[in-house]
Amino acid sequence: ILQKMRKLILMIMVAVCAVSCFGDGPTYSRSYVLSATFEFGNICGSDSLYFENQLGNGVSWQDLAFYHKLNSDKSELLGGFMVSCLDGNKRSGKDLFRVNKGTGYYGSATYAVFHDSKDASMMPEHAIGFLADKIGTCKVVGCYVNNTAAVVDAVKTYFEPGDKLTLNLTGYLGGKKTGTDVIVLAERTQQKDSIITEWKPCLFPSLGYVDCIDMEIVSTKAEVPTYVCIDNLQADISIEY
Repeated sequence: ILQKMRKLILMIMVAVCAVSCFGDGPTYSRSYVLSATFEFGNICGSDSLYFENQLGNGVSWQDLAFYHKLNSDKSELLGGFMVSCLDGNKRSGKDLFRVNKGTGYYGSATYAVFHDSKDASMMPEHAIGFLADKIGTCKVVGCYVNNTAAVVDAVKTYFEPGDKLTLNLTGYLGGKKTGTDVIVLAERTQQKDSIITEWKPCLFPSLGYVDCIDMEIVSTKAEVPTYVCIDNLQADISIEY
């Protein structure tokens, strides 16, 4: 009888340990570096644009969403993101969505274009969203940026000393602002002119951990269109449940 009781106690202890091990902690966890390259296979034809998607209101890439707003028949971008396959070495219209030179970062076929409409009603609520915010964390650390062909042409035509074009990114977590990073896309001073005309790496040291990001393009000249190219966006993602 004593031996049977010892076996029973041992079985109870094992069961308690199993409950403790599997009941209190997460059953799944994963940490990885997300690289949003916007390479969606053959979604784009030659020299074309793409904005159909899984979300219905933006382009999804793993655990991130790049939001947009379309017109009623979904034939035109009103504001936010879309994917471009336009070649910057060709000029056949659509230069608002055409990278200034070449194609995507490191010669890739595709890249994203963000349009900041001057009409706020044309914009999605946020530019970028973390889809797994209820079960994980996200820290967007950087990306590559470039100007579109139309922006480069407009800056060269209209900018005077003192003019500047910037891309401002503001992070939010739980509705609270985490920080803002500013990228200078073009600037003209008395001493020099500077404009991004090829893919440039940019880091975001101030955003921190976010569940969404707002993006704003600010120009001192109204004639300069508010578009910017984004590629190879990097984020540190951790999922746990």
